[in-house]
Amino acid sequence: MGHVEVQSLDIDLVLLDHDILSLEQPEIIRSVFLHRDYTSLHSVARSINKLIAQFGHPTNIYGQGSAAKIVDKLVQTMSKGQELPKTKPLIGNFILIDRNVDFITPLCTQQTYTGILDDWFNSECGKITFPGELGITDDVTKPYKYILNSDDKIFKFVRDEHIQVTTQKLRTKFPFVKAIPQHKQNQKNIRIHWMACEYIFKELDRENGLQFPDTLGGDPPLNKKLEVEEILLDGSDVNRAIEYNPNTTLRLLCLLSSTYSGIPTVQYKDLKRLYAHTYGYNHIITWFNLQRAGLLIEDSAGQSYAQNAIASTALAFINKRDMFKQLRKRLNLIPSDREDLKFPRTMGYVFGGCYIPLSCKLVELALTKGDLGNEDLQKHIAGEYFCRVKGGSVKQTARKNGPDDRSLSPDQVALVYFIGGITYSEISALRFWAQKNRFKLIFAATAIINGDRMMNAFLPND
Repeated sequence: MGHVEVQSLDIDLVLLDHDILSLEQPEIIRSVFLHRDYTSLHSVARSINKLIAQFGHPTNIYGQGSAAKIVDKLVQTMSKGQELPKTKPLIGNFILIDRNVDFITPLCTQQTYTGILDDWFNSECGKITFPGELGITDDVTKPYKYILNSDDKIFKFVRDEHIQVTTQKLRTKFPFVKAIPQHKQNQKNIRIHWMACEYIFKELDRENGLQFPDTLGGDPPLNKKLEVEEILLDGSDVNRAIEYNPNTTLRLLCLLSSTYSGIPTVQYKDLKRLYAHTYGYNHIITWFNLQRAGLLIEDSAGQSYAQNAIASTALAFINKRDMFKQLRKRLNLIPSDREDLKFPRTMGYVFGGCYIPLSCKLVELALTKGDLGNEDLQKHIAGEYFCRVKGGSVKQTARKNGPDDRSLSPDQVALVYFIGGITYSEISALRFWAQKNRFKLIFAATAIINGDRMMNAFLPND
């Protein structure tokens, strides 16, 4: 008889791209922010500890969120007695953020090229599957798997662009790539990306009755969903947002709740009843889960359900943020002028110029101001805040071209880690900011998420 030994294999961060690391543990957002089960945070701390062992201990550490605080304590415990590199740390700044600090950004429809690919074709471990009907291969019944990373030079050229600009930039590449025989792989890749854009526009046209231009260089008309999202984000008229679409999706309701500190009692009960009648009473559990996570709550929860522990938790969460209205003003999250999507000025371009992601703004504060906001601002942000700063912030003037990694000091390099997942829109926004301000950012997360995957994480298990 042979001898069999069973051992565990710890899977740590997976390299999805040159600057993106992922634990590929999408279940963490559910266990931590719904069930308050923090055991999975040990794997997060272990992955960070291995990075510290490899690159040295960061000079400046910033964190926002209860889970981030727990992970920070675990990392400190693991690091005791650990032998670190004797050279100067290669990464000077470490920023740890809970996903529930900013639930709003994943709830918004992504508008960058990579974000839209993720929304439409559902990326898994940095790979998406195009349907056979896209026409990439001769066999229309066979799906085509495609890896999204910067080894594809065409993808790198357009990955962070707004979808309206993507097709225009692809068109400019066509003659150049076609003229060079050695660029056969690039010729294939540019064809794939063009067909993906064409497929998405045609599907939107078919499903929503929108009239997209025959040539992909024009501006697509505003989708109704995007219009509702913009109303909710800028706080112009909550009643109009509710009445705009009587069959409002649960995701939009969560965005409504998150941007308005909860839904008014009368409308909350009406919407809950309508949703249950439409989709089934089993979704009462869905509402319960979303309330517990702080995504969908009644603004009078503290008065109506004073003895309800779940409602009290949600109320504490919502009062802590007080919410988006205050943050929107204090952090200038809504750009005053519309973005030129070809030549954007702010990170808001990733949402068509109507919203700068809150999470990205917090990263900017940490790297330019040396903290995540003063005490007054922290009253409106979810979770605990902590920092250990030794080297101070680094303020750099913007420059046109991207940074030369070899010329950057460790203080200009930052690792940004999201507990609960990061979206491709946030990655694109922060890449834009880093290039403009001469920083090098490395992104790590428990998973790559989008709005649908985040919502599904809180649905009841079958």
